[in-house]
Amino acid sequence: MAEKNMVMIDGNNAAAYVAHALSEVIAIYPITPSSPMGEFSDEFSALKMPQKVSVQILSTDAEMRPKERVKKKTEKSSLYDALKIASIWLERILEKGE
Repeated sequence: MAEKNMVMIDGNNAAAYVAHALSEVIAIYPITPSSPMGEFSDEFSALKMPQKVSVQILSTDAEMRPKERVKKKTEKSSLYDALKIASIWLERILEKGE
């Protein structure tokens, strides 16, 4: 089983991270003036984030070599677009019963 990296973050950090990942413009209205969401958003904007997101649909057949397991793949320019196409592909595969 592959090792997973987990990170504990507070709700303000999580909200800023998701807003930054899914949006091109962020408007933040924190509940309290001391909320660090604005600072977190500035930090995320300063990071060099990837410009492309790779999406792949893989076969679960353990007999196949890793490169043969890739059924579909594409690159998208945003996380939102990548999640959208992945969701569409998954729905189609589940409808077919593959």
